[in-house]
Amino acid sequence: MYAYFLPASLDQTPDKRQLDRLRLRLRTSRISGEFCNYHNLDELNQFVVNNTSSGTKNFVAIGGDKDFHALLNAAAHLKDTAFGFIPTTKTSLVAQKLGIDNPRQAYSILAHRKIRSMPILQLTLGDQHAVVFTETRFDLSTNTELQIKVDGSLEISAVANRIEIINNLFDEPDSKPIVLNLYNHLDDASDRRQQPIIKLKHEQKHTRKTSQQIAHLQADSIEVYSKASLQNQLLTTPAHQLTLRQADLPINVINKKHNELSSES
Repeated sequence: MYAYFLPASLDQTPDKRQLDRLRLRLRTSRISGEFCNYHNLDELNQFVVNNTSSGTKNFVAIGGDKDFHALLNAAAHLKDTAFGFIPTTKTSLVAQKLGIDNPRQAYSILAHRKIRSMPILQLTLGDQHAVVFTETRFDLSTNTELQIKVDGSLEISAVANRIEIINNLFDEPDSKPIVLNLYNHLDDASDRRQQPIIKLKHEQKHTRKTSQQIAHLQADSIEVYSKASLQNQLLTTPAHQLTLRQADLPINVINKKHNELSSES
């Protein structure tokens, strides 16, 4: 049994024609199921509860990478659940990691239901938790002073206004799982004194409009402390401490690369 989750905004003209073709392809592939059009995360969570109660084991996100992450954060705690993806954009990191070269290929991958166990990162912000399958970003309103603890020991000071978190386990299984990029966008020369002090690998890039300093860190666990509140797209509650580590349990995804688990639907 399959359930398809998509933001209600996709079910509007001109996207509606694309979705009508999508429904037809799912029926012809014999993997049709309930379409769950949600307006907000509360509705998404309720759809997850309803489909879990009815015994659905294949949850498929339709849309972009953020829509896949929204579904994953609503249902990653469920056991014996496999997550699939039908991208509606041409540039998708999630599709790349699942071996989906184009939207049409997604139907075949879902129909064959090859399951692979893949690692994810866990974010903790206060008493809230979230997971990262590919990457996410934290945009700060201003340049913010950050204190970063890497692997529980090395401490680094930095000033940044964007934090980028990348799950690094897919392509380099022997490397550190977490990649943390700190960005400091400098609009004029007077701001150069606010550049971060980085004791690890760093590089500076120049563009016509801004200078951009990037600090690149790799670790098993990272804690970020801030004097100002962090605002981001994944969690809505601001906090002064962000903790990143590899999640204790991986997730099961439907992809074309491996068939490690049962193919029963």
